[in-house]
Amino acid sequence: MSEGDLTQQGKNEKLREECRHQLFIRIWTSGVFTVDEVKALQQLMDSALVHKHDKAVCLGALLLHEELMPDMAILELMGKIASNYNTDDELRLRALTNVAICLLTHHEEYKHSPARYKAIVKLFWSNGMKTDFMIIVHQIAMTMRSRVLLERIQQDIMPLLQGENPFGNSMEQIKKASDQIQKLIKKGVDVQYASMYHEKKHPFFKQVENWFMPFSSEHTLTAEALRDEKFATKEMKIILNNPTICDSDRWSIFFKIREVNFPMELSGLSADEIDMVDMKPTPNSLIRNYIADLFRFYTIFAYHQEFNSLIFGPQKLPEATLSVTSSILSLPEAKLEMAARLFKTEFYEEAIALASEYIEDKDYALDANTLIGNIYLSGYKNPGKAQAYYEEALSIESSKDLKYKLAICYADQKDNERAAALFLELLEEEPENVQFMMETILSLVKSGAIEQAIPILYKLSYIDEANSGDFAHGQLARCFLIQDKLEEAWAAFEQIENRSLPNLLLGGKICWAMQDYKNAIDFFKYYLKKSPDKNKAMNSLFEEDPVMEKYHLGEFELQLIWDILHKD
Repeated sequence: MSEGDLTQQGKNEKLREECRHQLFIRIWTSGVFTVDEVKALQQLMDSALVHKHDKAVCLGALLLHEELMPDMAILELMGKIASNYNTDDELRLRALTNVAICLLTHHEEYKHSPARYKAIVKLFWSNGMKTDFMIIVHQIAMTMRSRVLLERIQQDIMPLLQGENPFGNSMEQIKKASDQIQKLIKKGVDVQYASMYHEKKHPFFKQVENWFMPFSSEHTLTAEALRDEKFATKEMKIILNNPTICDSDRWSIFFKIREVNFPMELSGLSADEIDMVDMKPTPNSLIRNYIADLFRFYTIFAYHQEFNSLIFGPQKLPEATLSVTSSILSLPEAKLEMAARLFKTEFYEEAIALASEYIEDKDYALDANTLIGNIYLSGYKNPGKAQAYYEEALSIESSKDLKYKLAICYADQKDNERAAALFLELLEEEPENVQFMMETILSLVKSGAIEQAIPILYKLSYIDEANSGDFAHGQLARCFLIQDKLEEAWAAFEQIENRSLPNLLLGGKICWAMQDYKNAIDFFKYYLKKSPDKNKAMNSLFEEDPVMEKYHLGEFELQLIWDILHKD
């Protein structure tokens, strides 16, 4: 297949498409390329006369070739492609993604050829490719992490929103489904996969090469549609330019619009979507979208069993990823950055494994211990394990952030005295930091240091009345109640503006302590009425509470409250 075959733009578009198809099949089904064939492919990829669509299809064919892709000559070709294009060029990023996937899927083979492996690794050390590699691995990790969630969306959530009669479902079900999807979107899950799954049955996707075809106004199909005024709308430009939608999904949307023969309604789009008309894709979004297209190809295409889909299998992130990452990102800073990315993707074990290499390194122990502490605290929700890493990090260098996190660990483990001591240290450094004041107050109250807490409460209510007034007055009321200063407790309670559930419960307790049983019952009844979970709210009234025990809330009184509340 010559360069001339691919540059005949004019007379017969069908011939051009056939040339592209034959080239794809030629690369995909060939044996190992000869030196001359590799040179010819290099010339084709370098030529300014060959359209980027054809080059993108060539890259897709190379990725699918299980024997050809790992070949050193082809990988070097990928590296040259990556070096010849601008940082944010789509072809450059596709070539790099192919190399990264090859490294991950053929890791075991490369172990037996250290020289070749080292040469491949070097591909990522020029032109900022190291950063690109981190983005690629992070996105692959996110895609693999998403797979189980995507299956759940398809089975449980999408039927509620896309069934024959979605309005037959209760609004509560639909809202719950929508909320679940929004949470997944915030986590970076590819939720569009579930909604676009069935749209990939269009004949366009029966030709393998079309799965790797960029969606643009330069393609014959889109150019023809845009000549029709009905489709040459701002909405169509949104489909063309939206950097949050991968190419195969944009093709699906395009064919759906053509099928129903009407343009998208502007009123159905949000302001953010309309603004995307002028947004330019970033390297991150281009990598994400290419991997999303590959994921769709391997998991949806009818003959995907023929291809090596290991990289998108349902297993955990392969161990090879850590080894490959360590080889490419040989600098500690790069490994720790990759560990941080894995942490954000919820690959906690893998992130800890990378960061653990440096917990005793004198130059990087601070960052490594802090990161692992963060993973245990906010990832695993295990303050006990996080505590040890934060303490080690603090022994290296003291910082407000580390003190705060360590204090949170103490507080979560009910070690309120040590938590209060650290919060007081932080408060000395920043006397008017509202967050430090609130955490200090809670720890002091829980540790029984009421006298220390009260001056801070007064100060808090003075400097941040608008935002923290209710918190300060509520805690003051509780402190005075514990101290038997019932009038002061009630006076503080009356200044609370927001009668939230905890405050209603507090009001009832103060009234009970003052032997104003009628108002106490009224508070308890209103608390129960506002509670979304009535049984849980009822049980909370009778949980052990030193305040209630102090004011002789015995079995008779408890039964009386129970009977009164149950009648309502």
